[in-house]
Amino acid sequence: MPGKLLRSILIGLIVGGLLLAVMPSLRQWQLSPTTQYDSADESPASYNSAVRRAAPAVVNVYNRALNSTSHNQLTLGSGVIMDQRGYILTNKHVINDADQIIVALQDGRVFEALLVGSDTLTDLAVLKINASGGLPVIPINPKRVPHIGDVVLAIGNPYNLGQTITQGIISATGRIGLNPTGRQNFLQTDASINHGNSGGALVNSLGELMGINTLSFDKSNDGETPEGIGFAIPFQLATKIMDKLIRDGRVIRGYIGISGREIAPLHAQGGGIDQLQGIVVNDVAPEGPAAQAGIRANDVIISVNDKPAVSALETMDQVAEIRPGSEIPVVIMRDDKKTYAAYRRPGISCDQLTGSPPGERFSISKQWPGREFRQKPGHGQQRPQSGPRKLALPQFIIERHQRKLAVITQNSPLPEQPLGLLPRPGGITFPGQQMQQRLLQADAI
Repeated sequence: MPGKLLRSILIGLIVGGLLLAVMPSLRQWQLSPTTQYDSADESPASYNSAVRRAAPAVVNVYNRALNSTSHNQLTLGSGVIMDQRGYILTNKHVINDADQIIVALQDGRVFEALLVGSDTLTDLAVLKINASGGLPVIPINPKRVPHIGDVVLAIGNPYNLGQTITQGIISATGRIGLNPTGRQNFLQTDASINHGNSGGALVNSLGELMGINTLSFDKSNDGETPEGIGFAIPFQLATKIMDKLIRDGRVIRGYIGISGREIAPLHAQGGGIDQLQGIVVNDVAPEGPAAQAGIRANDVIISVNDKPAVSALETMDQVAEIRPGSEIPVVIMRDDKKTYAAYRRPGISCDQLTGSPPGERFSISKQWPGREFRQKPGHGQQRPQSGPRKLALPQFIIERHQRKLAVITQNSPLPEQPLGLLPRPGGITFPGQQMQQRLLQADAI
């Protein structure tokens, strides 16, 4: 009993000593002012640096069309300045039927743009402006490959609100079958792409161009409005098309002249064609390149121009890049035996086409039943006008350029110093008459 009492006394003395030792610091902590976290030396997570690099090169594109009833139609979209020469990439549906194309830069400058060329199959167009000063150019890294999960920013002029940045990720790559031609190899993103974003830039977190914003889902047949689903044309394809349009004014493509389908992986593992990859020929266009080379229905194309024919889309892109008149070797499988054929690659201009090259159709397995895609020519609503005809300037241009621009009417004298724009009724010139403000309603994304 005395031993237990002694141990209790010793434990009490030890605990008491510890409390006395820490009590001053506890009391100081209780009496001191509330400690505040000093974040002055830290910055919040931000994509501001990417925006500052890329946003100045994204422009507003306004398309003025004069219809048969002499009514102005004005639509809007976006564009991307690609180099110091003044070449701008945008979507073809943004500038369809344009009587005049106006480009507004973020630094306040406004130009009339020249249409260099357009390509129906990719819905791309190239514009050119003549600027005396330097131009902001979108950063491009040719070696950059977009990956699923990469953070991206969509830059454009939605609903004519002015330049707007939305953020998301790359949700998928290689989306095909989203338009009648099935040729684009779209990037899918959940960054918001709305009316007015067409032709704008999709950039990564470094501000580098990843794609040209082009498509978004419309309402489905049951009235549901999908969210977070937009599409952009990869910059690799867009720059190829741009170079061809600048060089030739059009895009000339080759074609094989077949209809076919890719061999599904499960199919390739059975039926006596283990691990075979290629394109099964369904039909051959009479007198087409494939027919002249001896290719028949039910042949399996193994390679084209010494490159494996794994994807119909990739194979067609490879053929399109080959110089017209070149003879191309083709390896096919017929009756379980490899056969070699060769055909001469003809050239065909997109201007001659309304769809894919004649005789060339590849089935697309990825479909979204009940969905419609918004990729239509953008036309603003017609606005009947009485009296002098005026160009309905978008609110953004009016606010940003009200000291620089004037609306020229049919009854107005032309100013002495046009700003490099077309000096005609309804055109924009410089300087000074009072402008009639008009809010633009857009139809193109």
